[in-house]
Amino acid sequence: MDAYFVCLANSLKRGGRCIAGVEVTIDDERKWTVVRKPDGSPRWIRPIDATTEFGEIRIGEAQHIPLLSVVKLEGVIPIPCQSHTEDVHYGLMRVVGKVSGADAVLSQFVDSVHQVFFYGTDRAIDIPTFATGDHSLMFIPVSDAKIVADVREDKTRYRMLLEYHGVVYDLSVTDPYYIEALNTNRVKLGKQSELYVTLSLGLVYEERHHKLIAGVIVPTSDAALSEANKIIDTKWEVRIISVVPLTSTERRTIRKAFVVPSQNGLAVCFRRRNGGEDFLPTDNAEDVVPWQRIALGLIDIVTYSDGKRAVRVRNSCGAVWRWIQKFNRFPKCS
Repeated sequence: MDAYFVCLANSLKRGGRCIAGVEVTIDDERKWTVVRKPDGSPRWIRPIDATTEFGEIRIGEAQHIPLLSVVKLEGVIPIPCQSHTEDVHYGLMRVVGKVSGADAVLSQFVDSVHQVFFYGTDRAIDIPTFATGDHSLMFIPVSDAKIVADVREDKTRYRMLLEYHGVVYDLSVTDPYYIEALNTNRVKLGKQSELYVTLSLGLVYEERHHKLIAGVIVPTSDAALSEANKIIDTKWEVRIISVVPLTSTERRTIRKAFVVPSQNGLAVCFRRRNGGEDFLPTDNAEDVVPWQRIALGLIDIVTYSDGKRAVRVRNSCGAVWRWIQKFNRFPKCS
């Protein structure tokens, strides 16, 4: 069985990522419609990798699935597990387009049925409650929230304080793209307004299942699209918007950068001083080799029109060696 979903979460999970989204159907004109459960709430899908320890999606696969992507899953096998009723195994996962980020689109994924976050108002639930639950994902609008930094043992974590149906929640943020924006000051701490957030119920940690902010989406102003519910095909529209060096602020947050193999080629791992890690694919993989350490001053960040980012290494070791060979006529190494 095949299924489609709109990706609303690509969050940190035990060394990999948790991918999840609302299931949609697609007609012959590539128009999509949200699939709903009998109670009217959107039906969610959470792909689980059968080959990893905790079902996490490997970084190499997850990094090519930005939020609002339309994702096709082939060979879907439902594997509901207690509150994680949305879990499925799959054979192949690939992006087939994206949807608009306008309010008119995002509002269709909102859960208007549940008025508390996962069976109570606390930050977490106990194991017996998790075992009897029937959902672990929600998407809601947030009109007024606050981001605070929690520094412990030189590690910075972010929490979001938000009010929903009269209850104030204080939840950890696990969206790596939003965390990166906070780390680089592209998003400031403090009050945030007009957001949509994906809520997720995590795996057991310290004998409880914690409620998390697994995705943060800022609505766009592209409501003028003539067909808001039609899949946007960006295959021929992707272009490079900018190629810029790492800023001094970004460099200060990184302890080291090195090349790692991924399912789709090579990526650069940025190991943060606070203990976290971020991964970006390489834009010129022919100039680097796995496990090569990269000087931060040689790194450019390439941004594409579809929102994806990549690393371009300037004057890498391979390029310098070829330059030496060219101008000094050294024999090539076999």
